Amino acid sequence: QIQIQHHTKPLAETVQALSKSHRVLMQKISDLESKVKDLSGRLHRSQVVRKAIRVQKAMRARQGRLDHDGKKKDSGPSARRNVTKLPKKLTSKRELRLILRDPQGFTAFHKFCVKQTCGENPVFWKKCNDFIDECTCTLEDIAQLEQAGMDPSELFAPPNTPDPSLQVAKTIFFDFIVAGSPNEVSVSKVLVTRITKGVHKLLRIQNKSTLSEMLRSVKDAQTEIFALMANYTLRLFHDSEIYAEYRATTPLQIGDGGDSKENDDGESGGGAAGLIGMLTSRLPTAMMMKGYSNNASS
Repeated sequence: QIQIQHHTKPLAETVQALSKSHRVLMQKISDLESKVKDLSGRLHRSQVVRKAIRVQKAMRARQGRLDHDGKKKDSGPSARRNVTKLPKKLTSKRELRLILRDPQGFTAFHKFCVKQTCGENPVFWKKCNDFIDECTCTLEDIAQLEQAGMDPSELFAPPNTPDPSLQVAKTIFFDFIVAGSPNEVSVSKVLVTRITKGVHKLLRIQNKSTLSEMLRSVKDAQTEIFALMANYTLRLFHDSEIYAEYRATTPLQIGDGGDSKENDDGESGGGAAGLIGMLTSRLPTAMMMKGYSNNASS
């Protein structure tokens, strides 16, 4: 028996290693299948939106209201005055917005916030931006279908996957809003109630009304946290070594904040091309960020 155990031990270890590798492989296959399913749903939604755009163009052509490229109305010389743009004053909110938009700046600011036991605030602000972008794109797609006389519910019907903004909304709710959540942020009780109701409505039905309501609530919550960081955390950040190191490698570009999709309250203006623009620009970036976060966690 001892000899048998001695000879079969390497075989048992090999079988155990193969079993472990098989589990890892099956998990990777499952992840790939979910990604393919999500991408397939997004592509189907883009086809619906493209169809709505074609219908709109046909309707404008029939009614003789098709806009001609290059045709401009003569508004007179008074409307063509050259206005010299003065540089904007670098307020604390504008500086914080520049820092959060810069990947190195975000990393440095988040590192400082972690030391101040408020590391959840910049992460929450960024996650709110993700939801605002996703939700704005969906609302733009709904508007395209409505203008074409099509049913907006086609965006959420099978084989489409659930709207991407729903998953981000659930992440915001369970990770940042629920009492005792791992990254609970300090927002007013009124906003906690509004976001809670908004998430529950989104889970029941996804349409223009529920998405718009949730979008307003998330923007208000983002504004509260952004104001807290700009008025308090940023001043402490200025006196830290982390800030000095960041500024030593990244000079402050005041002009970068002049024309931005975000206002001084730190809210994102959302996308301008709907789901089609999301597929061509945002989706690859999101997949890269997801891969980066997976590598960091591993």
